[in-house]
Amino acid sequence: MHHTSGRLDDSCYRAMYRSPRNTVELSNISNDYRQSIVLEAVESKLKSYAEMTREMTRDTQTSILQDREKELAARDLRAKNLRIVGMTESEGENIQEVVVDLLRDTLQLDAPRVDHAIRVGKGDRGSRPIFIRFATVDARNNALSHWSKLRGKSLWLDPDLTPLQVEDRKKKIQKVKDTSSAGLIVYMRDGKTVITDRHRDNS
Repeated sequence: MHHTSGRLDDSCYRAMYRSPRNTVELSNISNDYRQSIVLEAVESKLKSYAEMTREMTRDTQTSILQDREKELAARDLRAKNLRIVGMTESEGENIQEVVVDLLRDTLQLDAPRVDHAIRVGKGDRGSRPIFIRFATVDARNNALSHWSKLRGKSLWLDPDLTPLQVEDRKKKIQKVKDTSSAGLIVYMRDGKTVITDRHRDNS
């Protein structure tokens, strides 16, 4: 009786791997492996992109907060300040006395509380603006609220604004002009644009 060994000889192994069925299976395994590698690479890139996006978002938010804090700090520093534009400059003038006289006699303010006053700018020395710092924000606001007393005098008061505030005011002034040209009554009050539902009488 012929006995077979428990091991397959080399020819059996070669025959097995050369069979069409096993060739297809190995091909499928190879394709699955390649797809797995591609998917892992894509997932890795997506994770890296997501992390980069989160970091950029955090940096942007931090930058916005820092800019906002700087803007608020700058506004606080300027909150007591006011500029007078158009006042004629005299040689040897005492600018502190000039300002106090203007506030008391022209704006009709009682005991104006001015900490500091100085001419600023390098323009025509005959009409350089006057920079005023009041003792309190309320004192500054009180003086600014009396701006109408300067009508007809070629003088006006300006709050000390940051560049962002200046840009915002330009937009509001343009909005006032555009709305007014449409026939509506519009004006600015306390830095805000007020648009009424009334029309100008052009008759």
